[in-house]
Amino acid sequence: MGLSVKDVAEATRLRADVIVNMESGVFDFKLPEIYKRGFLRIYAAFLKLDVDNALEQYALISKPSDESRKSILSRKFPARETAETQQASFANAASAEIPVSVESRYDESDERKGSSDETAKYIKLGGIVVALLLSVIIIILVISSFTSSAPEPNPDLAQSNDVSAPVGQKSAEDARAAEFDVVIAASADTYLLVYPQGEKANILYTGALQAGEMKDFKTSKPLTIRITDAEKIRILRNGKQLDLKGAKGLCLFNVTAK
Repeated sequence: MGLSVKDVAEATRLRADVIVNMESGVFDFKLPEIYKRGFLRIYAAFLKLDVDNALEQYALISKPSDESRKSILSRKFPARETAETQQASFANAASAEIPVSVESRYDESDERKGSSDETAKYIKLGGIVVALLLSVIIIILVISSFTSSAPEPNPDLAQSNDVSAPVGQKSAEDARAAEFDVVIAASADTYLLVYPQGEKANILYTGALQAGEMKDFKTSKPLTIRITDAEKIRILRNGKQLDLKGAKGLCLFNVTAK
């Protein structure tokens, strides 16, 4: 895909050494199996592979075997081998720890099909449990960051630490200003919370904003916007981009009509 290990680590939040190990077919790092399968599920999904198929293949190579292991993700682009070179690669792998094509293991898939079907059921169940646990952890971390982290100052957008506190001296006419348009565009994945200023219970939007995605809000009230990664977004008011003054990390912005 033309990505570096650093690119993948930043996108998936996985450690670089874990990514290198998975690419090399090495899964003997000291972590419980549930974490290994969880990391593999995240990485396979990022590469747009068949996640269930990847976990089934991992279940096969994670069992003790005389065959050398190869990254199960390489099955997406298997090497072209003749029968002679394939047999030679198996012989060399035993002494030099050279990964063997995963495709070659499936030459006898008919013999293993009965047991692998049953194993796949447990793998899928384990994957669902891991996905649920990761979702809960992410939600807890996001909520914690919103409630415990102080937003960075940004004078350009009438920003405040307390969403109920007025920013500057705004007249009553400003509060009743005509409807205006606010667009939030993400250059990378981040998390967004939007509500009318001073009306925290009236949430207009909360959730992830993926790279390239935009959210459009038409309102007559000033908006309070909380962003987990301010450097990853652009805010446009009536089609004009606002200057965020180099804001980074968790920030709170109050966007008014003018």
